Amino acid sequence: MLPLILFIAVAASLTVNIGQYASILFGSIFVPPALLLFVYQFGPSMRKLFLRLDTVAAESLGRMTLFSLFQKIDGLKLPENENAKKRGDGPHTSRQSPT
Repeated sequence: MLPLILFIAVAASLTVNIGQYASILFGSIFVPPALLLFVYQFGPSMRKLFLRLDTVAAESLGRMTLFSLFQKIDGLKLPENENAKKRGDGPHTSRQSPT
């Protein structure tokens, strides 16, 4: 979190002291790597959060009900789901049902 605050402080300082064009140059050089670092740092924790939400949904709906719902969604053959399966990060409903 501290590098993000420092990054914002430097960008604001450049805008005030040097001008808008230096700030735009700074942003175009340093924002893409900073964004990649942010995604790299917080990506796994976001995945864990979504998995926790799936666990809560499974507890409230029932595991088999949720599993059959996922199978119905998979049966729709939506393009975004099919592309995710090709990438290897989509739902895998072809596995055995949970017991």
